[in-house]
Amino acid sequence: MKYSGLIFASPFLAVASAFAGDIAVGPRVELAPDPPDARDQIAAKAAFDGGKTYLVVWQQGRDFYETETSDILAVRVSADGKPLDGKPIVVCAAADSQLAPAAAFAGGAFLVVWSDLRNGKDFDIYAARVTPDGKVLDKDGFLVAGGERNQYGAVAAASGGKFLVAWQDYRDGKGYAIHAARVNPDGQVMDIGGVPVGLPGKPARGGETVLAGTGKGWFLFWRTPEAGWKTALARLEEKGGALAVAEINGRLPVNHSLHNGQIGGAASDDRLVVCAGTGLSGRGGGNGPGTVLVFDVSGTKPLRTGPDNSAETVHVSDPGLDGPLAVAAGGGTFLMAAKGSSKAKAPYRDQIHGALLDSDGRLIGKPDAWHVLDEGSQPCSGPALAGGKDGSFLLVYSVDGGSGKRRLVGRLVTVK
Repeated sequence: MKYSGLIFASPFLAVASAFAGDIAVGPRVELAPDPPDARDQIAAKAAFDGGKTYLVVWQQGRDFYETETSDILAVRVSADGKPLDGKPIVVCAAADSQLAPAAAFAGGAFLVVWSDLRNGKDFDIYAARVTPDGKVLDKDGFLVAGGERNQYGAVAAASGGKFLVAWQDYRDGKGYAIHAARVNPDGQVMDIGGVPVGLPGKPARGGETVLAGTGKGWFLFWRTPEAGWKTALARLEEKGGALAVAEINGRLPVNHSLHNGQIGGAASDDRLVVCAGTGLSGRGGGNGPGTVLVFDVSGTKPLRTGPDNSAETVHVSDPGLDGPLAVAAGGGTFLMAAKGSSKAKAPYRDQIHGALLDSDGRLIGKPDAWHVLDEGSQPCSGPALAGGKDGSFLLVYSVDGGSGKRRLVGRLVTVK
């Protein structure tokens, strides 16, 4: 099915003079122009194989009770931003709904993870491997975490040639607790049932998890209900062949995601880890700033905070950004991207905005002068990023293509 009414071959190519280095934004390209059906393409994520191929995964359809279900689809994109598949790759089309995918690469394959309702009563975590040549190795996926009540909100990252999958788990019926499990590139779940993230006798509770892999292990962030829904952090590593919690910091700066804010994403260049967030502030909970916390890969204490233990502010323009604030590492820099505030007037509210952090995790340019990565001629939402080669990044997001249907697009962003 073709959607010829959408014009994605935009000539838009811009260079941001506000940055110390130039940033070039490539044309908008529709990633799945021949989808299997007309359901919305939403909740996209992307990963890079370190060589020449990105994998973009998304949720095809919305989980509307008894009216619409959703599946997990994917498409490969070349390192220069060109889609490689004429038709989307079907990762999972099992019964009922599959939601909110994520992806990572290790050991010659991508691992795609998602929340799965195929049992008809509650969510489980499933995963499937996809090769860089587009072959799905695990049809409809394999179980990573199941059992009583919900297991939901999977994220994935690679370190040491294997994957870590983390999720929110309601198995004890007392509230969502954070669990994690390693998965080998051959599809073996190494930690059956998952490892609770927390201190002995005190499970880490909350949600909105994000994960970054480093050369030394993984940094797992989540929002905790303790002390006013602050951001918390656990550094995980392998010890004696087992997954272990090396360190926890449950009281990161309060304004990183603010009250009712959102953790956006985390990324690492194997030297630093950057966690990005947005907040709500002002009278009536208006949209507020974007912030980052920067860590050395061997510790959970932020390298820099303000005099009031605040996170670093990277975006202050009124009316601000809508979450999530995505972040990815590549070529010695970090790229951030977010949608303009829905409280603003068009075209700002429909635009995708971006900025760079340097190799020390500091903002390049001014916090009130972010670059426009998509000019908002059509409403945009849900940006995600993956770092590629030589300072390039793949930006993916959904565009409202008319009649309420959202289609997935991508742009290659290059730092020069």
